Amino acid sequence: MKDLFFQTSIHGLYGFRFRNCKSYKNRLSQIFFKPTFKKRLNYTVAGYSWNSLEIQPKELSISVIVPTYNRAELLFHCLNALDCQQLPPSESFEVIVVDDGSTDGTPTLVQQWNKQFPRVRLLRLSHNGGPGRARNAGVIASLGRLLVFVDSDVIAKPGFLYAHWKRHRESLGCLSVGPVYWIDHISQQTRYRFRWWTDASRAFFCTSNAAVGKHLFIKSGMFDADFQKYGWEDLELGERLRNMKIPRYFVKQAIAFHFKPAWTISDLEKSMEQERQRGEMGVLFYKKHRTFRVRLMIQFTWFHRCLWLILSLFGMINEYSVKCWVIRLIRMKQYGIAHLLWSIVRNRKTCETVFDCWKSS
Repeated sequence: MKDLFFQTSIHGLYGFRFRNCKSYKNRLSQIFFKPTFKKRLNYTVAGYSWNSLEIQPKELSISVIVPTYNRAELLFHCLNALDCQQLPPSESFEVIVVDDGSTDGTPTLVQQWNKQFPRVRLLRLSHNGGPGRARNAGVIASLGRLLVFVDSDVIAKPGFLYAHWKRHRESLGCLSVGPVYWIDHISQQTRYRFRWWTDASRAFFCTSNAAVGKHLFIKSGMFDADFQKYGWEDLELGERLRNMKIPRYFVKQAIAFHFKPAWTISDLEKSMEQERQRGEMGVLFYKKHRTFRVRLMIQFTWFHRCLWLILSLFGMINEYSVKCWVIRLIRMKQYGIAHLLWSIVRNRKTCETVFDCWKSS
């Protein structure tokens, strides 16, 4: 079997290879779900038209939903990790990659992957509508009884799917989440032992590493399509699942690594725009769930406002006054100090945006 090679453009020209095709070929015998592809069909889901492949109607154990947008390089590592997952012989799973209008080599990547591993399915949306709508479209197209949500920049440790499957087999009608470790390099996937102080999964429902029964997800109303900007769509769904009194289990064996690359200078402006959108969506979140818990989540309290005012030295530390210092720290590869300094600016931006949007509404 020859190596597969294709190229995509993300910050330049990249090439991806299935280098050890022999091991991949051997693992093909372990794939229990091998759908028969017949013809392309056109569908419309949540206002979007998309193309899929008709498969034989067969209910599976797990459907892994992976939304993505212009992340072909990271998606390669995500799919590689999911391909290494194993379930008991009587169980099977599929991976649905929802391309939310990408303009890079994402479709080519998934199509080439599908030729070797048919359980990886591509679902293309006509234009970008946010991760919430993309996940809803993936759920509608799914065949599994259990839905597992991961992001395209998340790398699952071997045994990840089995841990979620085992938890739901023992406790029907529950929600399971697992630890999420932040890494800034792919080679850092060595921190396998669970330590609560390094776990980044604090939310009731976090789409970086969560599993829920499909019937419960649909009953909850799925992701709210009103969240079309950055942030809070998964936590808002988590509040609805919490109100449904669904038991939540933390599965520490279901480990996932969330890739957070080292900062670059171009990330500074992007991060400020994300915080502005996070503040706007935070107000929308609170309008739907007017609880004190949500106010704490979105930093809509006078404690948070005073805290970030003091930490920013009453406004002296702002995006204009410290930007040159942060750029200098990034060039010196002092990413930790740069992140700490810029996080003060970002959090104050989020907090002030929440108060401003609430006042204007």
